[in-house]
Amino acid sequence: LSSEDTMVLNIAGGKGDTSLLLSAYGINSAIVDPRQSNISRRQRKLLRRNKEYGNASFTTLNSIFTVESAKSDRDIALLVERCTCIIGLHPDQATDHIVNVAVEKAIPFAIVPCCVFAREFPNRLLPCEKEEGTIFKPVQTRIELIQYLTLKHRTIQKATLTFEGANTVLYSTFENQPIVSEIVAT
Repeated sequence: LSSEDTMVLNIAGGKGDTSLLLSAYGINSAIVDPRQSNISRRQRKLLRRNKEYGNASFTTLNSIFTVESAKSDRDIALLVERCTCIIGLHPDQATDHIVNVAVEKAIPFAIVPCCVFAREFPNRLLPCEKEEGTIFKPVQTRIELIQYLTLKHRTIQKATLTFEGANTVLYSTFENQPIVSEIVAT
């Protein structure tokens, strides 16, 4: 794909720094974040300067990204339909939703999970082998969250980024994979 054909859906994209960087490389993107995304003066200046490298842009949609909104919210559904990749760098409560939508539609994705929000997501359960058989335990740590997310599809891979803190990226390109009709671990 050429950069003109590419559109990255940046979930929980905050102030737009990642989308601004993508636009500097000629890649279009759209931010979906419930917080108001005000582009700073510095970002506006960089965007104007980037016009000499191409017409890449990014748009913002102040909304919450969920599996449901990806189907029922017309604007979000259109962005999901148009995107060639979904990213979420520390996407907080949108983490599962990004993976579930990407798996359901076989859209390449990359996320850097951070906060677990164990109380908000008590249904995140990891299989655990015991003498009495398989039991399921709630996800409590980031390491467990990463394990839980990788179980959602056999193509999900893991890599470590070269910075301190939450630096594990989970991704899949779904190459040569059929679109699945159900999510493995919900």
